[in-house]
Amino acid sequence: MKKIFTFIIACVGFASLTFAQSNKVGSGSNFYSTLSSVSHPALTAPGGNALVYVDYAHVNDEVVSTLTSEGYTVTVATDWSNFNTLLAGGTDLAVAFAQSWSATYGGLSYSTVESYISGGGKMIFATWSTADLAFANLFEANFTGNFNMTMVCSDYNSLKRDITGGCFTLSNPGWMMTFSLGLSPIGNGVVAATFENGDAAIILGNNGNTIMLGYLSDTPSVKATAFTNVTNTLTTGLAVPISYWWIILAFVVIAGSVVFTKRKVIFG
Repeated sequence: MKKIFTFIIACVGFASLTFAQSNKVGSGSNFYSTLSSVSHPALTAPGGNALVYVDYAHVNDEVVSTLTSEGYTVTVATDWSNFNTLLAGGTDLAVAFAQSWSATYGGLSYSTVESYISGGGKMIFATWSTADLAFANLFEANFTGNFNMTMVCSDYNSLKRDITGGCFTLSNPGWMMTFSLGLSPIGNGVVAATFENGDAAIILGNNGNTIMLGYLSDTPSVKATAFTNVTNTLTTGLAVPISYWWIILAFVVIAGSVVFTKRKVIFG
């Protein structure tokens, strides 16, 4: 019994170490190292303020450039502590991507995020680690246990705009373990996009105010387009495409109604 107990403790300890370790390989170069502590002005008509913290990106993930192009004035936090402080002060849009370390072990404040979301704040979140289950639940998402899928597809107009066939691929730019995580909805979460295995890749939650991504920001083949569609979905919601057959049926019904109404004139 003592050996079994010791084994269980060792497994728990190993799991904790695994969750706490970095997803990053080597020293490398963090794209965000030169972007923090600087205000990035909107490039078009003002669309509000955006707060961003991405703990690491191997390449330009186009997050900041996309937001400034959409009219946001972007503040890039220096670390999770700084992000927590600024988020508590309020913002029009928050983007939090835990890609090197888990948000839980990295220092993202659960209570601050919970308060921001419950107050109707708009936020986009992604993580590489299942240690962030509590945060995922705030976004009305759960983990399926599948990882490193490479295809994201959506049938919704807002998410497939300017993307051929509504699908884009993911590739690993250098992450040590995980670059995509399968999701499933909980509560009122809505599956907005799926991976090739059927798991959710994007979940819209909290009455359309939050989005959780099942992939890291520097992995999409169409980085700017994919992120633009995600941010626009928070503004416009999910538009369900209308089948051509429904359009044809509507014309038939309208034409039949006109004929029926004018039957005396037509056949008189």
